[in-house]
Amino acid sequence: CLLATEGILFAYLIFSYAYLGVQAPGGWPPGGAPAIRLALPNTILLIASSIVLEFGHWRYRSGTDNSAAPILGITAVMGALFIWIQLMEWGNKSFGLGDSSYSSIYFTLTGLHGLHVTGYGKLLRIAGDRRDGMAARDKLGQNFAADVSGGADQCDLHVSLRASAV
Repeated sequence: CLLATEGILFAYLIFSYAYLGVQAPGGWPPGGAPAIRLALPNTILLIASSIVLEFGHWRYRSGTDNSAAPILGITAVMGALFIWIQLMEWGNKSFGLGDSSYSSIYFTLTGLHGLHVTGYGKLLRIAGDRRDGMAARDKLGQNFAADVSGGADQCDLHVSLRASAV
């Protein structure tokens, strides 16, 4: 349900961006095409973080490595770096939130995406912390089983962490 809600929200915002572009008098976007000096590295970073997360998921599922927390941590740090670069990109804009319909949809779309990345970064941290705690309890010989879903449900980047006593 959450995945569908987020997908519909982003689809609506992207449609709004396209609609405003078609309706705008003159060139779109105002001021010409956006610079990709920060956007391109940020896109590469975001894709790379998905690959790192999927690699950790594969290693955990294959039994190669039971410690997924470092991979989750690396992914969360990559997400934080993404947010930092996005804030730098915002600072370089010559327009503000209320300057035009373009600026409003730009900041709304990128802001909600940043909020999405931040929220899932926090869920990855929680999943990693819970996984470390379960591994420590497992070493003490306590019997338990837990299933923790980390914050990467999007696009089959689902991290399901399961620990059980031997």
